[in-house]
Amino acid sequence: MKINISGSLVGVVVLGMNLFGCSSAPHFAARDITAVDKALVPCGSAPNCVSSRMTGERAIDAISFKGTEKQFQAEFSKALLQLPRTEIARSEGAYIHAVTRSAVFRFADDLELYFVEKDSAVHVRSASRLGYYDFNVNRNRVETLRQTMNK
Repeated sequence: MKINISGSLVGVVVLGMNLFGCSSAPHFAARDITAVDKALVPCGSAPNCVSSRMTGERAIDAISFKGTEKQFQAEFSKALLQLPRTEIARSEGAYIHAVTRSAVFRFADDLELYFVEKDSAVHVRSASRLGYYDFNVNRNRVETLRQTMNK
């Protein structure tokens, strides 16, 4: 009797993805935001997102930052690259978009930062592209970034 392990593994992964709601297409993958928008898109209905532009359970405080747009770019870019498996996808003026991949399955999460100099604040949105629950991964990522910037 010959067992196809790769086929069985794929079945287990697909089953696991369906249990966590990962079978749908990315809701965030191709979104194109620029600093002109002066806002971050609100979180969707799934609890796998936090934003400083939200209220309630998905709300998170903006990150305090006193400086110029150029300083924001330099300092936050450096801090983002200290986060594991994170790369900067886009960086324009007052806006930075980074992508962080999970360790095992390499799922992508998006982390957006928008600097508002007059408020001395960096607004943030961190969201999973796939799935429903994130087990506070996005909230913890933002808090880690906040701690890195407050050192």
